[in-house]
Amino acid sequence: MSDFAEHHLTGDVDSGADQGFGPEGDPGHDLVTYEPLAFEPETVIEHHADGSTELLTDFDGDGVADLVQQDLDSDGVAETTLIDGNHDGSLDTVLRDYDDDDTVDRILSDTNADGTVDRVAADTNSDGLMDQVTRDSDLDGRPDSWIADVNHDGRPDHSVTDMDEDGQADLVMVDTDYDGVVNRVGYLDQDGNPYLSI
Repeated sequence: MSDFAEHHLTGDVDSGADQGFGPEGDPGHDLVTYEPLAFEPETVIEHHADGSTELLTDFDGDGVADLVQQDLDSDGVAETTLIDGNHDGSLDTVLRDYDDDDTVDRILSDTNADGTVDRVAADTNSDGLMDQVTRDSDLDGRPDSWIADVNHDGRPDHSVTDMDEDGQADLVMVDTDYDGVVNRVGYLDQDGNPYLSI
């Protein structure tokens, strides 16, 4: 049986006051008082028999977790974090820390809330910066663009695009000297090569 411990996160919510003005422009004598929020963000910690810990946080008070942090070895570092970014009741973003070093290695996102991941970002060298991004721009379930920072300088220097959305890579652009300017363009799918029609 799991042990459950509830922890309430309390924010500083001050009730404010505002003066009203009568029809003649004179200050009114009634003060309008704003009530604090009817809920406080709440975090529930679950300790499981396998030694893992799960933190579930409800930020908007609807009774559904907006943030779930899974710590497999209970060392205080979440290996997996799930987020409901648009508060629709579905967890749409996953952050993964594969080497348990408290740095996100991969981000998987469902940007249109259809239940399918359409964007993946990865930090391949564990420097804290995402250096590969794969995206399904037309949301058809197939990736159509891939961007990479091959030399890890913080600037993309290699991209592959499926321009006609047929599931095959068409266009490759490379910054071979890593100066921030693309200097090599190649067409893998000749049907997408605009120069063939000249």
